[in-house]
Amino acid sequence: MNENKNLEPSPFHKKGQNKGDHKSNWWGRTFGGKRQRWGEDNPGNNFNITDYKGDVDKAFGEFGEIDTETNLFAGAKNLMNIGDNFGGLENQFAQNKNQFAGLQNQYANMENAMEDLTVNQQQARFQAQQGNQQRADIMQGLKGSAGGSGAAGLAQALANQGQMQNQQISASIGQQESANQMAAAQQSARNQQMQAQGQTAVDTARATGQTNIDTARSQGQATIDMAKAQGAQQTDIAMGQGAMEAQKFQLQGAADARDLTLQQKQGELSFLAGQLGAAYGNKDANSGKSDRRLKKNITKISESRSGLNVYSFEYKNPLDGKGLFQGVMSDEIPQEAVTKVDGYDRVNYSMLDVEFKQI
Repeated sequence: MNENKNLEPSPFHKKGQNKGDHKSNWWGRTFGGKRQRWGEDNPGNNFNITDYKGDVDKAFGEFGEIDTETNLFAGAKNLMNIGDNFGGLENQFAQNKNQFAGLQNQYANMENAMEDLTVNQQQARFQAQQGNQQRADIMQGLKGSAGGSGAAGLAQALANQGQMQNQQISASIGQQESANQMAAAQQSARNQQMQAQGQTAVDTARATGQTNIDTARSQGQATIDMAKAQGAQQTDIAMGQGAMEAQKFQLQGAADARDLTLQQKQGELSFLAGQLGAAYGNKDANSGKSDRRLKKNITKISESRSGLNVYSFEYKNPLDGKGLFQGVMSDEIPQEAVTKVDGYDRVNYSMLDVEFKQI
């Protein structure tokens, strides 16, 4: 078992929300609590952990100068502020007038031409005069031949005949008057029929014209309402899409800022982990004597990428370490990585591409 193994949890190990900042506590436990002890255990150590702490603090300062708080998309605005282009539309049919509204019935003032018919009385008067003359001539011719009583009877007979003739003439006049009245009534009926037909045609034309106007107005208004609704809908859609794009930019900006912060934190933790590993490597290297004179059972097991020989070995003195270790021989490596403590070589493995470890 490697007695120098680092038992401190990894800086990437998730901690709960306990007292204080975990990063600060971890730094204090890792470096603050052990720095002095390692310095005491390793007098003359040229690679003290305090040196690494200064480098880490400098790196933290450089990371701190990066602005990760400002969201570059926080000021995004909705540029799609589109108005309703159909909002001012007017109904072009609203002012239409009924062209048939002024129509008049041409038959409304028709006169009955039969109302002025008259009876032909000239013929009746001629017949009456002719009958009177005939009766007068008869009386004149019979005055000499007939007696007094005979003349009186004849006169009576002629008077009766004249009366009958007058009745016939009156009947003829009555027939004419009846015929005139019938003709006037028939013409009046025809006039009324024509007036009714004319008024019906006028009313139908007016109603048809008004219906056409109302239909055109309704269709025009429906077209306007549809256009306005479509315009408003398109505006809402455009504004909604614009708002979504603006929100997308804002969220993306926030996500990018968060990712940048995470990357920085990961960089910090990786840097600290590397520094910590290097510090532990230095501790291991400086706490174990690397002089060939202190080792036994030395066996070459590989070469590093830079060509350094890698050996397995055991320490002669159990106080320097128990078990089998992997490392280099101090007399075969660049001497800038070698220091002397108490007359024996110690190796700074952080300067080599070879890992010192117990195997």
